[in-house]
Amino acid sequence: MEKNIFEELRSKKDTLIAQTHKAKEFGWIDSEREKEIIDKIKEIFINNKERYGYRRITLELRNQGYNVNHKKVYRIMVKLGLKP
Repeated sequence: MEKNIFEELRSKKDTLIAQTHKAKEFGWIDSEREKEIIDKIKEIFINNKERYGYRRITLELRNQGYNVNHKKVYRIMVKLGLKP
């Protein structure tokens, strides 16, 4: 008996969904590193009299040894309501 094309597609879809949820299962999302970056962003923002935007904060984080993208810093700052 041959597999129905719909059954084959359904099994592929289920496999992809299972792989997507592995990131949460292993703690790659909302990890300790991300919490540490959030704390550092707050610290840099406050220590610089709330004048630094996401670009300067990104540069400061990189100077401190964090490998972080400017888009991530921007998203976090918007989420926290931090505006220079």
